[in-house]
Amino acid sequence: MLAIQLEPVPPLALQKLQEEADRFAEGALRVVGTEVLEQRAVVAPPRFRLRAGAAATTPAEGRLQTKQLVSEYGYSTLKPGGPLHEFRQVVSVDGKPVARAEEARVALVKGTSSDDDRYKQRMLRDFERYGLVGGATDFGQLILLFAGSQRDKYTFQFVGTDRIGPEQAIVLSFRQKAGEESLMIFEGRSSHRQRLNGSIWLRTDDYLPLRIRVVSERMRKDRIIRDEGTVEYFKPSRQEFLLPASVLHQQFVNGEMAAENRFRYTGFRRFSTDSEIRFDTDSDSPQQNQ
Repeated sequence: MLAIQLEPVPPLALQKLQEEADRFAEGALRVVGTEVLEQRAVVAPPRFRLRAGAAATTPAEGRLQTKQLVSEYGYSTLKPGGPLHEFRQVVSVDGKPVARAEEARVALVKGTSSDDDRYKQRMLRDFERYGLVGGATDFGQLILLFAGSQRDKYTFQFVGTDRIGPEQAIVLSFRQKAGEESLMIFEGRSSHRQRLNGSIWLRTDDYLPLRIRVVSERMRKDRIIRDEGTVEYFKPSRQEFLLPASVLHQQFVNGEMAAENRFRYTGFRRFSTDSEIRFDTDSDSPQQNQ
């Protein structure tokens, strides 16, 4: 049997990945943006439903549910020095206003800047109550998987090359060794974390991260649940670190798609809270990485 010679992972590529992750960790607490979430999901039929004839002998199929949530979006921790989480203040649901964007943005900044963890927990619960199916969170800061010493929790392998739009990229695969699982998934009122594997696309000429894809599987009773998530990053001209441009999350149950979440991000602004909340007048939107 012939041995397959694997090309080594360029050390500079991993160094650049960690540098960009560290920059995100330093700057993400001071930006907010606008998130548009579009979900398509299969919802279980009502538990009690009168059925007659042949229909009574066949299982009831779930119905397709679609939702659109527009939110002001940012990052914070639940305790000092803890992991970064996504936080949201919803502006509209399926086109129906919930709050004014300006008011939601200020409320989000007040909440994420607060030392009151109860307020932050309430923001997380408020978002969950909108009835999302197989919802995923903490994708936007996925690059933090590789910040500081966290990078040592993964093994990397060179896969090949690819293109993302006009950009040429090298592709690395990664797999989590051990330790605390990295991806948070929430289902109704319960949440859990999962161990990850996936791929990273790094721009060939300078190893700037362009895309991260993660995959995770778990068993629940007699079902295999698989989550796949892809984050596209961009580097705004007015910021010193990467920010998410879009996220695609898909959840499969026994090989059948149960939910698809598409997130888009625009209008990132820096803010300060020295004496009052102030935002940059200009905002950054996804554009070609540079």
